[in-house]
Amino acid sequence: MSGYLTGLIVLLALNTIAAYGVYLPMAAGQLNLGIAGFMAIGAYASAYLTNMCGWPALAAIAAGGGFGTGHLRDFA
Repeated sequence: MSGYLTGLIVLLALNTIAAYGVYLPMAAGQLNLGIAGFMAIGAYASAYLTNMCGWPALAAIAAGGGFGTGHLRDFA
């Protein structure tokens, strides 16, 4: 499998998870757009770590995910 196809499948999987995260509360009659904010925080953190700090991509994605979800408990 080519790198392009692998990247495309990963993006499809992440967007599917995000879509279900918005759809399920909306199906229950609630509107929750907070997932977009937390995904943006994680994406910004991983892009910053990759481009400015020279981290490997997988480590930066893991750290960005931890950073984005780490702020989730601050608002709870």
